[in-house]
Amino acid sequence: MQGRALALIYLDEARFGPIPPALRAVVEATRDLSTLERWNLLAATGTRVEVHDAFSSDSAGRSP
Repeated sequence: MQGRALALIYLDEARFGPIPPALRAVVEATRDLSTLERWNLLAATGTRVEVHDAFSSDSAGRSP
């Protein structure tokens, strides 16, 4: 999962610039594969606002 989270962060930063530290922490803490896959698709196709809203509002899959 850590590799998928890191790839997602790289994609987000390639499209939108530096990811805010709080959102980076959310992505790094996410352990649910389906959540990471959904976010990855969104990061490839969505707007910065859509992507970052998903990171901040979707708490599914975060480790306790």
